[in-house]
Amino acid sequence: MKVDSFGCLIPGCQLDDTTAIFGSPEQTTRLAIFPNPASDFLHFELRPAGITSTFTARIVDANGKTMTEIPAVSTHTTYTLPVWQWPPGVYFLQLLHDGVPVRTERFVVGR
Repeated sequence: MKVDSFGCLIPGCQLDDTTAIFGSPEQTTRLAIFPNPASDFLHFELRPAGITSTFTARIVDANGKTMTEIPAVSTHTTYTLPVWQWPPGVYFLQLLHDGVPVRTERFVVGR
């Protein structure tokens, strides 16, 4: 298993859950993921304060394989992903702004 210089399997995992996207403390991302663990569908919503940009959401498995990528994720919109065909295990939802990971959340697909 390969890890980066931070010990992260997934690049960007060293970012904490109050990462400022544009350096301003009041502009922090909140990413709601539910249910966790998921069996049929996974729902997520981006809730950043005062940001109207769009982002890319990428789901990767524990080996770093990209499962899906959703371009142009908007704020305050709930997205639903079908996960029933994915193998049970640990996955990561990465939120990217201009191609740079700004937030990574772990979730589990179970049966």
